[in-house]
This record gives sequence, C-alpha cells and structure tokens, in this order.
Amino acid sequence: MSQVPQKVLFIDRDGTLIEEPPDEQVDSLAKVRWLPDVFAPLQQLVAAGYRLVMVTNQDGLGTSSFPREQFEAPQSFVVDTSPRRASVSTRSASARTGRPMAASVASRKPHW
Repeated sequence: MSQVPQKVLFIDRDGTLIEEPPDEQVDSLAKVRWLPDVFAPLQQLVAAGYRLVMVTNQDGLGTSSFPREQFEAPQSFVVDTSPRRASVSTRSASARTGRPMAASVASRKPHW
C-alpha cells in the first residue's frame, strides 16, 4: 500500500505571519504584532491537509548586535502561540538548544 505524501507549506515568520518592524529585527516582545487575519487562512490550510512549518532567517543572530537572548523571548512567544491558534508546526534549527523554534539562517531576505 503506498502512502499519500504529506503536503507541507513553509511559511516565513517576519512579514508573513508577524509584522516586520522598521529595523527588521524582532528582538523584543513589544515588536511582535500578528498580521491581521493571518489565522483563518492558516486554519483553512490545516483543514486542507497541509502541515505548516514556520521558518525565519535572522541576520546577526548570536552577535553582539543581536544576542540570542533578545531573539528567544519573541521567538518563544510566536512558537508557543502559533500551534494553539493555527496548528503551525515548528522544528529546531539547532539541536544544541533542544527546544522547538523556527529554523534560522545567517542572512536576511534578499533585497532585489
């Protein structure tokens, strides 16, 4: 018996799920603002059989200008809130932390 492939949608965090602040760095809880009407479409995707995976790329994460500690509180809030609101799945980008969070890479979105 063949297994039906899982439908997966990778969703960028900043500018797609939450507003991207003018300084392009969500480094405090005060900067976390969900985009309007974001949860209903996510719930429709889940109902249609999609697994939602949130990803984020954070320029300078772990440096003196953006210490990991400044990333953790807003990221934890987004991760902890998302699954309850829209069944968004997240995976750790780093096995060393052992806690769920969205993936992180070293560069920001490209500016075309």
